[in-house]
Amino acid sequence: MSPKIDWEAFNASASQFQSLKPGNYHVEVASAEEKTSKAGNSYFSVRLKKGDSNATVCFDTIMLSGKGLGMGLAKLAQLGFVPGERDEILAAELVGKRAFVS
Repeated sequence: MSPKIDWEAFNASASQFQSLKPGNYHVEVASAEEKTSKAGNSYFSVRLKKGDSNATVCFDTIMLSGKGLGMGLAKLAQLGFVPGERDEILAAELVGKRAFVS
């Protein structure tokens, strides 16, 4: 049996999300939380908002270990962290960082 969709909850939260046309957007990390995957790999779970509003553009994962580490390090570099400069970054340090996404 497939899960039921709560359309009422969706409609209530729809104002938090913004449907965007394809293109490049300036986003800001609105929130970040460190988590651990089922496989035991560390990652940041982030919410990105459009730079000039509080509207959520998307959610993303920044892997800190495991198979996704290379992409995770590339994402951190795009957020302004210098590769090899530090060996620890706190989730709170991501909040407010800005980048362009397509």
